[in-house]
Amino acid sequence: MSSIEANTIEGFTTGLRTNVGVVIRGNTLSGPTTGDPNSFGINSGTSGGLLIENNSIFFFTVGVRLGSNSRIAGNTLTASVIGGSIGLLNAGTVDPNAIDGNVLNNFSTNLQGSFVTFGTSLYDGSTIP
Repeated sequence: MSSIEANTIEGFTTGLRTNVGVVIRGNTLSGPTTGDPNSFGINSGTSGGLLIENNSIFFFTVGVRLGSNSRIAGNTLTASVIGGSIGLLNAGTVDPNAIDGNVLNNFSTNLQGSFVTFGTSLYDGSTIP
């Protein structure tokens, strides 16, 4: 399994584009502050099997786009200035994702796609104002 850890990436339309089975941990990703309707903090397309934890993701229209069998834990995501923003987008077709202890700020839609409960609630400690 590959890992991407402790990086700072600023000002790009896509913070990280990745594939199956990657650990993405402790990164700071910041998109264009002017907004871009096609920007992604993390974009794995329909690829899954990711562990995305303890990242700070700011100013992207889609915070995280990922596929099935992934876990998203302890991240802070803040929307771009573009309307129609999505916090977490599941592009997978089976075995939806587990979400635990995230903070999603100012997204038009917090979750889009198929998600399943983890523990006793869908967000299992996540804060979605």
